[in-house]
Amino acid sequence: MIDFAKPMVPENLLTVYWKESYGSVCCPRDPMWDIADQDSSFIRSFEERNKFKVTAGRYIQKQGKEGENSIYYTLPGLTTAQRLQFLLEKRAQWRLNSEAKKMPLSTNLFTPQLQQMITTGFNKLEELP
Repeated sequence: MIDFAKPMVPENLLTVYWKESYGSVCCPRDPMWDIADQDSSFIRSFEERNKFKVTAGRYIQKQGKEGENSIYYTLPGLTTAQRLQFLLEKRAQWRLNSEAKKMPLSTNLFTPQLQQMITTGFNKLEELP
């Protein structure tokens, strides 16, 4: 039997289960932008099918002047099984058009990461609606 201790996370850190990064909208254009508009319909459909919210605790962080940004999913209030279900479907969402994005299929180990909560300046984290 494995007994996991629940770690204490300092107040200035977010526990992030999924991160999506988008590069430049030009010069050269990141192919992720070509399907980024499909994300809101994917999220809405996922929440309706599964009857739990994944939009709570989403943050966006600007990382450059050409549209570069990252979106962080903290997935609060979900069970481990619900988080895994979302992570697997979210990963598959970006694989549907894998030839155009030239993203190789690889094995993933899903573990939470700690992200510093930046509250001021250009690259501050802002909660998404």
